[in-house]
Amino acid sequence: MIPTPRISFITACMGRLHHLIETLPKNINWNLDYPYVEFVLLDYSIFLFQKIPEFYI
Repeated sequence: MIPTPRISFITACMGRLHHLIETLPKNINWNLDYPYVEFVLLDYSIFLFQKIPEFYI
């Protein structure tokens, strides 16, 4: 059986939490109809994920 293709959106950020909070929900909402999508966040700062609201994780 051939696996269904997955689309991965990869975002790298460092010190741009305000941009991530603005754009990530939009990107997720725009892709709700595709079940094989994933969003990967690459954090180059130490404290980013301590500041993201829990519903993003």
